[in-house]
Amino acid sequence: IYLSGQDGRLIPYDGAYVLKKADGSEKKGTASADGIVSGVCAEDTIIIEQILSGTEFKVEEYQLDQNKYLEPSKKVTGCKTEELNNSDADGQMELEKDVLVTVTNTLKTNLIVTKQWSGDYEGTTHGSIYVGLYKENGIPAGKNLYAELNESNGFSYTFNNVNEKNTVYELRKATDADAEKPKYTINNVDYVKVENNGYVKVNATYQGKTELTNYEVSYGNRTKTSEENIISETITNTKIVTDIKLVKIKKGDIFKEDSSKGLKGAEFSLYRANKDDTYSEDKLVRSNIKTDNDGKVTIEELTPGTYILVETKAPTGYLLSEKNWKLEIALDKTITISYDGNP
Repeated sequence: IYLSGQDGRLIPYDGAYVLKKADGSEKKGTASADGIVSGVCAEDTIIIEQILSGTEFKVEEYQLDQNKYLEPSKKVTGCKTEELNNSDADGQMELEKDVLVTVTNTLKTNLIVTKQWSGDYEGTTHGSIYVGLYKENGIPAGKNLYAELNESNGFSYTFNNVNEKNTVYELRKATDADAEKPKYTINNVDYVKVENNGYVKVNATYQGKTELTNYEVSYGNRTKTSEENIISETITNTKIVTDIKLVKIKKGDIFKEDSSKGLKGAEFSLYRANKDDTYSEDKLVRSNIKTDNDGKVTIEELTPGTYILVETKAPTGYLLSEKNWKLEIALDKTITISYDGNP
């Protein structure tokens, strides 16, 4: 403990104090010549009385176990804390005010984050993603406290000696809409955190074909091993897929769920749409999509995007449809279907 002397400089306080223990008991003592008060435990309070108004002070923790704890944080209330004579002072006493200095110790924690993938075909591999460490207030814990997760490290990383209140989030590239959000800058590119149930795009490779694929991000419960002070977090990326049910009916008919007016034997091909809503054979997604005896067919596990549905074979006795259908699948799995520009 340091108090300002007659010349205004901070010097060790070697006077009397009362140590109020967490159990309510009190012990009187005198600080050492170096201003040290010993035997202070968690939730204990050191009381020093009759300090003159205008006295500046500083409180430091002595012999902190730096292998076990992070740098202490201090909160000072009940006094002046700005425009002080001593730049390293915590505050200045004011007339008839009691000052409270709260020193908080935080255990160093090893935080293990693991990425899991869900909804992909077996054997799918994934491109790398970034994760970043965030404080409770939602800002990055440090400009370099991020990591790349990839196939090489098993999509797992350990942040060593960090605050246990920090949380790991998956990162995505920032857009113009993210201008006000706190960011990590990685390789000169800005990234922002993905909130729970938010979306990311990751390269996924299956059977030699790589596609930029949409995933929904969810965060699992944190688990803590108290003996070693290790916290584990799991982030799961679930592939976004949607099933579309189609019914082929005769022109002029209105479909009803319990109706038997569906036309069997119609065949379709599905393509990824070009930017101008046309299609090309190199964008083929599915072929030989055929309606059953009730005129129904389900196209399963489609990812978000825009598709063109083309009838390739009409039911017996009918002509092919003159136009194609445009299918739009949103990230939230909302489906919009239009025919010749009409919903």
